[in-house]
Amino acid sequence: MAGEFNGNIRDMAFWRGAVAEFLGTMFVVFIVTSVWVSNPAMGMTGDLALATGFTYAAALYFAKGYSGGHLNPIVSLVAVVFQQIHVIQFAVYFLMQILGGIIGSAFVRAARDGQHQNQWLGAVRVFPNSTDGQAFLWEFMGTLFVLIVFVETSYGKAFRAGNIAPLAQGTAYYAATVATGRWTSASLNPARAFGPALVADRWDDHWLYWIAPIVAAVVVIILGAFVFNVAKPIGMGPKPATAQTDEEEGAPMRVVNPGK
Repeated sequence: MAGEFNGNIRDMAFWRGAVAEFLGTMFVVFIVTSVWVSNPAMGMTGDLALATGFTYAAALYFAKGYSGGHLNPIVSLVAVVFQQIHVIQFAVYFLMQILGGIIGSAFVRAARDGQHQNQWLGAVRVFPNSTDGQAFLWEFMGTLFVLIVFVETSYGKAFRAGNIAPLAQGTAYYAATVATGRWTSASLNPARAFGPALVADRWDDHWLYWIAPIVAAVVVIILGAFVFNVAKPIGMGPKPATAQTDEEEGAPMRVVNPGK
């Protein structure tokens, strides 16, 4: 079973999804930033990209059956606009993702055993070889690619990836990290940017890691609604009356009435 449209906070399924988003985001931030801390030079190689892609793919496989597998506030934003999750779910998932990023980074700091002073702890930043404008374009394009892959593999009518969706999405994170890591540290996810920034108190160019993904989400919503006809945004049509079903993939989706 994939994610549910569910605004009933008394339903345990609601909270399973929330906890899955917390744990999945926590592991993503912990593992990806641990790669940075272990060897900062990896940020300039494919090793960080491999760690990022594999971690997202594995964590998304874990979370998909409980929450739909977001692990990223911008992904959840697209999902709520496309009426795939309830607005209450979005608010809770957002908080859980941000908290997961903070806790994941806090574990990295604790594991450093007092060696964290004056260190970035994997916090993202724009490197000197890129201006703010160029960095914005890198983060925008990288996040745009991740979001397009997520929307099409999760909600697309022409191709529903079912149980292989997390693999496709992890591959998108890998490719986007390869492309953008040398210039922007390849955040692609505000929760991944915020947690280490708070724990390490490193806020350089932090605005970039929110604004660029939000702009990318707006573009994906327009493409999904008006070009690829993936789903109707809020206010432009009813939410899906029936669940998406990937029976051939073994991944049916159930829609729960918010008033249940």
